[in-house]
Formats: sequence, structure tokens, C-alpha cells
Amino acid sequence: MEKENAPKHLKVRRPRFGWRYFEALFIVLLGLTVVSGLGALLVPLPAEATTAPTLVYDSQGRLLGALGPSDRVPLSYRQIPLNIQEAIVATEDRTFWTNIGLNPTSLARAALIDLTHGAVVQGGSTLTQELAKNLFLTDSRTFGRKFAELFYALRLTATFSKQDILTMYFNTVYFGEGAWGLGRASEVYFGVQPHDLTLPQAAMLAGLVAAPTAYDPYHQPALARSRRAWVLQRMQAVGYITKAQEAAAANTPLGLSGTPMAQPIAPYAFDAVLEELQTKDPGLASDLTLGGYKIYTTLSLSDQRAADQAMADSMPPATTTWEGAPEPEGALVSIDPRTGGIRALVGGRNYQTAPFDRATNAIRQVGSSFKPILYSALISGQHYTAASIMNDAPTSFVGVDGLRYTPQNAGGEYFGTITVRRALAVSDNVDAIKWADIAGPGAIIQMARNFGITVPLPDNLTVALGSGAMSPLMLAQAFSAFPDGGVWHDAHIVDRIVGPSGNVVYRAQVGSHRAVSPQVAYIMTKVMQAVFNQGGTGIGLNGNLNFPVAGKTGTTNNLIDGWFTGFSSNLVTTVWVGYDNPSHPNPGQGAATAGPIWSEYMQLAENGNPPPDFARPPGVVMRAITPLDGLLPNPTTPSYDEYFLPGTEPRTVSPIVYTGPWELYPPSPQQWYFAFHYASGHNPLWVQLMEFPGSGGATPGGGG
Repeated sequence: MEKENAPKHLKVRRPRFGWRYFEALFIVLLGLTVVSGLGALLVPLPAEATTAPTLVYDSQGRLLGALGPSDRVPLSYRQIPLNIQEAIVATEDRTFWTNIGLNPTSLARAALIDLTHGAVVQGGSTLTQELAKNLFLTDSRTFGRKFAELFYALRLTATFSKQDILTMYFNTVYFGEGAWGLGRASEVYFGVQPHDLTLPQAAMLAGLVAAPTAYDPYHQPALARSRRAWVLQRMQAVGYITKAQEAAAANTPLGLSGTPMAQPIAPYAFDAVLEELQTKDPGLASDLTLGGYKIYTTLSLSDQRAADQAMADSMPPATTTWEGAPEPEGALVSIDPRTGGIRALVGGRNYQTAPFDRATNAIRQVGSSFKPILYSALISGQHYTAASIMNDAPTSFVGVDGLRYTPQNAGGEYFGTITVRRALAVSDNVDAIKWADIAGPGAIIQMARNFGITVPLPDNLTVALGSGAMSPLMLAQAFSAFPDGGVWHDAHIVDRIVGPSGNVVYRAQVGSHRAVSPQVAYIMTKVMQAVFNQGGTGIGLNGNLNFPVAGKTGTTNNLIDGWFTGFSSNLVTTVWVGYDNPSHPNPGQGAATAGPIWSEYMQLAENGNPPPDFARPPGVVMRAITPLDGLLPNPTTPSYDEYFLPGTEPRTVSPIVYTGPWELYPPSPQQWYFAFHYASGHNPLWVQLMEFPGSGGATPGGGG
């Protein structure tokens, strides 16, 4: 007999699937209750959180500020007003005064949801559990952490009175705006002592503890009022206040004391410190907010101030988006290429309104900033050099979709026959694609990996034009190989940490990685110096600098992203400018948007103590060549000094013959054009010249 056709009185009634969860949950909770009870007696409490701040220093031992609860104002129970006690209890733990540190009903509901999902997704915590987490544990959502939280909550209840537990809670909970504890929060938001808090003020503060940033009344006043109304509603439902008191308090203005707390030095860098430690040592990262530690970073206080000033002075003028945010946004990160230590970091215009760190976390297309990686791959192969030539003329390729792809130069201009040096200086896209076709996308991607670029990259010719996306920090780390002899070091911001006992509890482990040979790194550095020469995309950006620099501009399609990465022998600095919404264009190319920020920062950071020139390693050959065809000059052709790997230097004299007086076309003191022909009598070609090293801006002449 099939089950579907069996009479109802013969069908077996099976328990519904949901009841199995309740049965399992009952067994789990029963066992948990027994084990937790024993744990309350057997598990000792860790040392209570110290009120000493965790201090953050720069690389020279100069104080940058404090991390976490640096300025708590400890309160006694009598100093905590009844209205905020009731507000917190009503919203966070209605059974606080009668429970054993746990709320079995909430715990059962949360456990059922967690078991269903196979992970900790529901809270169900009491005030005592929250205190246990704040004092002794991390914010990680794991079953192990939840069990430890239960043990400590029971132990706290067995050790302290309810008044003591509530006092410790109010002295350690975070209210936002840098305010740890009620004693500081009442001053930050309302400019009053805790005993003077009114009912509306107490309700607003109580509403903050669940999500201090989301309900911050300085930045989200509408959400703060809505949250305050919800707290008042809960207080009325519990019976702490009347309907009339609820209505009056809900209609009271927020009455904030003034403006948000002053932005501390390097707030984005402080976040980067915690983010780095959460990756390297999550337990220690959690403990830092308890206080008593000393964090020694790689930052330079003077460089950080220079970065802040450059961003404030030279960012493009801001417009306001429909959300009310000022844009375009920007980011700056500066690295010591000899160590990988981050010297300065700015993640946006204003940390208070936009705390997202674009320097470390924004992943954007890098555009022509990627071209030094392309040419590093080309020169490393030893078949081509910085003097190799390519004809810059319209050319089509078969794209990844099988259709013809015709790369375009910015402005639609073509430069004729130009060297690799010239192609990079003017950021020629057509030549870049042609060279990429010769080198092959695979070799270019492998070279990017050598430079520490780990993000996915397109396996086609567009990779040469920077169609891949990465953070400013990753780009700066990659470029740091050029001034340091082809070696890059893991970018990091924390050097060491000293614990409350005075012992070093953390020391950075920094890896070193070779990207290219010292010779290729030096040749590419000399090539990138041409970016600042006449006709280069970065011309003028080094005008106020009294030391040698090299670099590369970057602009993505439709002006979406603007980049400038440049370096001295001491500092590598990447600047990005763009809109958080990547469909909105910048007001100009990378040289015009990011370039001025880079230039001002480098001037402020380095002019006072100019770094030395880039050191030329052994094994680099210098030859005078002509830019017309990359060969040795003859008496009629201009020349400049170029650098080669041994055996790749040219040995043939250029066959180009000078045919007449130098002419300006179009008439401009900045762009030199001239006519030449080959000895075989080809038609004359117009070729654009840049200002060559050592020419002093003089009119090009034969044999120079």
C-alpha cells in the first residue's frame, strides 16, 4: 500500500522538523547551564581593563595621539543618573535587575537562529555579557567567543553586585565621537556632567551604544532623533516614564553642545593600524582598546602634517553630491622604499564625514600609472631598451571579443617615430599596446606579480593601459621597488607594540621581494624622470622641488580616476583623486587633479632635507643616442644620454641627415618639431622632440 493512499488512521504522524531543533536546543541549553554554572565558579576573571590610554607614536617616538578609551572619566554608581540607567535597561536588557547575567529566553531564541544558520548571527546578550565582552573579549562572531562570554558573565554576576556591574558598564561602553564611558559622553554631546543629563539627553545617549556611528547626532540628526524616540517608547512600555513624558522628550530639540570633536592627527592611519593588527594578530588588536599599550608606528609626524596640508590645499574644488558629501574625494599614501614603512596616510577629505579609507581600501583602475610595469617587462627581456623605437600611428588589434580594437591617445594626437622613453613621458597609449603585443600579456602580468600586485588583471592587451584595479597603497608599494634597487618591502604601518608590563608584545615581520634587477630599476627610474621634462605629462610638477624625482601620471577612461605616483630616493608617494561613484568624471587629467597634491606634499616633506640622487648601480651602460631612431648620433642629429643593460646598447650610427633649419610647428616654445629624411631619400617626416637632459631648454642643434 502506498503511503499516499493509506487511510488516515493508519498514517504515522511524524514530528515536525522544527521540533527537532527545540529538542536539540533544550539539551544544549541544559548542558550549557550546568557547564556554565561550574565555569562561574572555576574560571577566574582576567585583569579588569585599565584606564590608562593606548598611546600611538610615530617612528621618532613623537606622540600622535591615543587609541580607544584614552580619556575616560570614571564614575561611581551614585554619579550615574537614574534616567539613563532606566534608558539602558529598557533598551538593552529589560531583565537586568533579576537575571543571573544571562537571559534564558533571549539566549534560546538566539541559539535557535544561530544553529539554523550554522554561525553566530543573533546576539541575545545581556548588559553583563556586553560588559564581559568589552572587558575581556573581542567582537568576533564565533561560538567559542560566545561561550567564553557566558562564562565571564556568570562569573561577573557571582563576583559583583548589580550596581557594580552597571557602573563598570557605563564606564567602559563606547558612545561614539571618541567618547568612552558616560562621564566623557555627556560632555562631548551636551557639555554637561552626567548628573545634569535630562531625560531626552539620556535617551539619546542610550540609543547610541548599539551603533554609535549610525546614530551620531552630529552627522545623522534625523536618525538620532528617530532612535531617541524609540528608546523613549521602550522606557514608557516598561513603565519607567509616562506617555506625557515620552511625548515631551521626543519633541525636545537634540540640544547638542556645539561641533563634533576636533579631528585627531592621522585618523585614517589610526584605522589602518587596527586593520593591520586585526589581520596580523586579532587578539592583540582587540586588547588595544582596553588601554595601557604603546604603539610605535612607521609614520612621520612631519610627513603626516605635510600630507594633510597638501590634501587641504591642492584638492580640486569640492561639489556636493545629492547625499550631501563633498566630492571629488582623494587619497594619499607615502612609503619609505627602504623599509616599506608607511610615512603618511590620508584616506579622504574629512574623516568625520567620510571615514572610509580610500588609501588602503579603494580599488580603482590605475590607467597609465601601470605603464612602468609594462616597460619593466620589456626591458628585462634584454631584447628592447629605453631607446627602442615604435611608430606611433593609428593601429587596430583584434580584441578579446573578436572585434577590432583601435587604441587612442589622449587628445587624439600621434607622435610619429618615438622611443620607449618618449612613449612613457607622453603616456602614449598606441605605442603601449604595440609594445604589449610584442611582450605578451602573460609576461606583463607576471612582471606585475613580481612587483607585488596581487589583484586580478585582464589577460589581454588592455592590461598595458592599466585596465586592472588596485588600491593606492598597492600601487605605491609596487613603485617602491624602483628607488630601492628593484626590491620592494611589505607595506606596513605598525613597527612594534609595547604592552602594559613594558615588554614588546608585537614586532613587525617585513618581507623583502625582488621585482627586477637593480639595473632595470635604475633604467626605469631614469626613464620616468622624463615625465617631468618638456612635453611630458608631469611637466612643471617638479618645479618647486630641489631634489631629483621620477614618476608617472595616470588617468582612466572618461576622466573617472586621476593618479600620480612619484618618488625620490627616500619617499614613494601615490595620490588618487576621483568620485566614490565611479560614473562621475574628474575635472581633469591625473596630472591636473592628483599631480598638484603630490607636488606640494613632496615639497613640504623633502625640501628641508633634500634626499640624494638615485644611485647608479654597477652594470649600467650610458650612451649618447639620438631620439629620432634610438641609434648613436651623427654630427647632424640631436642627442641625449640614455642607459642600457650591458650588451643592449646601440652600436650603429643613425642614418638620419639634417635637412634644414629648425622650425617650430605649431609655433610654440614648449613643443619642438623638425623635419628629417633618411639617406635613401624617404619623404620628410615631422617628429616631435622633448626637452632633453642637459639641453637647458635651448633650441635643438646638431650633434648636441
